[in-house]
Amino acid sequence: MIISILLITTLNLLSLVVVIYLLWLRRKRQKLMKQLEKIRLRIARDLHDDIGATLSSISFYAEAVKQRLGGNKPDEAIQILDKMGVQSREMIGSMNDIVWMVNPSHDGTDQLLERLEDYGKGLFASKGIVFMCYFDPEVMQAKFLMDTRRDLYLICKESLNNAAKYSECNLVEFLVKKSGKDFEVIIKDNGKGFNAEENIKIGNGLLNMKVRAEQLGGIVNIVSEPNVGTSIRLVLPYPHNWG
Repeated sequence: MIISILLITTLNLLSLVVVIYLLWLRRKRQKLMKQLEKIRLRIARDLHDDIGATLSSISFYAEAVKQRLGGNKPDEAIQILDKMGVQSREMIGSMNDIVWMVNPSHDGTDQLLERLEDYGKGLFASKGIVFMCYFDPEVMQAKFLMDTRRDLYLICKESLNNAAKYSECNLVEFLVKKSGKDFEVIIKDNGKGFNAEENIKIGNGLLNMKVRAEQLGGIVNIVSEPNVGTSIRLVLPYPHNWG
């Protein structure tokens, strides 16, 4: 009798454990599906924004080229075609970034920083600007979620682009390190400096960077002095895998 009671109790406990495990698996699967849906929507939004805007511009430029050629203004048509080429290359670059970012084999911070270093080298070499990188070996082991990696990459890329386009510098330094329990990025140049309120293009880019940083629980500080240069400092909470 006692053995039968123990057997029934054991079976009941096992059944309860199985039910709890199945519920846990179901919740985990639902959470994973929500994360995947979030990623899918974000990719779709990025593609829509980047490709949609670029295709609209190219369509506008194509019509403008026809008008210039019809008006016997080939030089103006060539200038417009050059703009079309630039925008097309930028769109291809954006698409490559998205594809690269969702590839699970690129999860490491070391790969992210290597990609940014390669991007910076190509960007600044064509302008005769010296580009120097300093990466703390400890940060190379950090693991960020895909959304965090994406925003980190875009913030750094925007900073590098601004330095190349507007600073008129001859040196850009890219520093990434662990500062206490923070992940810190500093991008600085020795250019002419700027006033974000007076330069709408730069101002909008900086605003986007600050919004992205806040979404990640971090901050962006920008310091710019005339004829001294600009320093952009990004600080993010350290990833949970750090000691």
